[in-house]
Amino acid sequence: DFVLATLESNYSMPINQAKLQKLQQGDKSRIGGKGTPRRKKKVVHKTATDDKKLQNTLKKLGVNNIQGIEEVNMIKDDGHVLHFTNPKVQASLTANTFAIT
Repeated sequence: DFVLATLESNYSMPINQAKLQKLQQGDKSRIGGKGTPRRKKKVVHKTATDDKKLQNTLKKLGVNNIQGIEEVNMIKDDGHVLHFTNPKVQASLTANTFAIT
């Protein structure tokens, strides 16, 4: 009832090399697993968790805002100068900590 047909080895299917390379590099457009649809681009939601963590840590240290500072110059060991104009300076004298943002 069943007929098994085999392709002869001299027959080769034309392959688009650019498409093959794209497939072999991995599918970056697929976000989930095997059954999820493809998307045009992967959307990365930016969160402000780093800023929130920093503010919470500074709050635990008990920092206070220092008003009236117009500029800050920080000189590195190699001689380069980091210059901040109108920075927000917070300090905790008990923890010997200064935060410049």
